[in-house]
Amino acid sequence: MRAEGNAGRRGQEAGEEESGRGAGAEEALPSEAAILVAAGPGRRAEDEGRSSWPGLGLERPRSAHDQMLRILALEIMDGAYDVTGFPSEAALLGRFQVSRSFLREVIRGLTAKGFLSVKTRVGATVRRAEHWSHFDRDVLRWRLSAGDNPVFGEDLRAMCLGLECEAARRAAKRRSLDDLQVLDQCLADLAADPSDTAIRIIQRVFRLTICAASDRPVMRSLSGLIEAQLLLDARWKRGSTADRSRAMRRVFYAVRDGDEVAAAAAMRQVIG
Repeated sequence: MRAEGNAGRRGQEAGEEESGRGAGAEEALPSEAAILVAAGPGRRAEDEGRSSWPGLGLERPRSAHDQMLRILALEIMDGAYDVTGFPSEAALLGRFQVSRSFLREVIRGLTAKGFLSVKTRVGATVRRAEHWSHFDRDVLRWRLSAGDNPVFGEDLRAMCLGLECEAARRAAKRRSLDDLQVLDQCLADLAADPSDTAIRIIQRVFRLTICAASDRPVMRSLSGLIEAQLLLDARWKRGSTADRSRAMRRVFYAVRDGDEVAAAAAMRQVIG
């Protein structure tokens, strides 16, 4: 899709976060540990290897490191451990049958995402939810896989509404010719393929372009939030694709014409 390529060249996903892996993360799990990871208590439906939401950036292949990181993160989210009850290194090595360097790489990943605190002679302890990196791309993906959570969904929608409506207002004042060309191409691609899958992919590009056109660095880092909100909307079947298409067109016209108020109002309709 040409619009996807245009958006990529403009660097609209510059805010995507890395998983925090180092050399130890390249080490493969022994076969028995891989089976344990696949069947562990942190397993969710998305582990079956079938993506229900193709074409969005939160969906990507998972390494053995990602799988183990996710299992432990989901257990922390589910309240399996209190603040002092995280398993010892010896217990985790026995459970997963991995090398010490591999395990320590996973622990570093959990620490970087705010789930754990690691201190000398104390070991790893679980941190409270307010310390978690809730808008980290991996954490968003894990939250989505953990089942429906209306409070999480409403929080996500509220964040997108607040930030993206402001981005649309600013875009109407600061947009460039390149921005308008990408937005126009999104609408052309949507007219050529109005399927549900296409509109999710195109809406992602459209919304990221609006964020980039606002010329605010923080707005450029919203890709994970936007993708997560799109996935929840698709899962909960919110809004009609026809309504979203019309709203995207209104946003384009308002941004093109420099109408800040209309751009912000129309973006609310795009988000739903």
